[in-house]
Amino acid sequence: MRETLKDKNRLEHIISAIDIILNRSKRMTFEELTSDKLLYGGIVYHTMIIGEAAYMAWPRNRCVPSNSQQQGDC
Repeated sequence: MRETLKDKNRLEHIISAIDIILNRSKRMTFEELTSDKLLYGGIVYHTMIIGEAAYMAWPRNRCVPSNSQQQGDC
């Protein structure tokens, strides 16, 4: 139950970061965006938040067999 609440919170962080990126970069060209280093850095930061939250929300009980694991271990 606690992990489900954390996952919900992580998904909310992803949505919030996407909203911030879209609102800040609205109607800007790529050249305008990359020339404003502070804005560009903020967008990179929020992109990192999205990646970290998505990584942490990924189900940990999913088994990905490797060469060292037997099929029966999953």
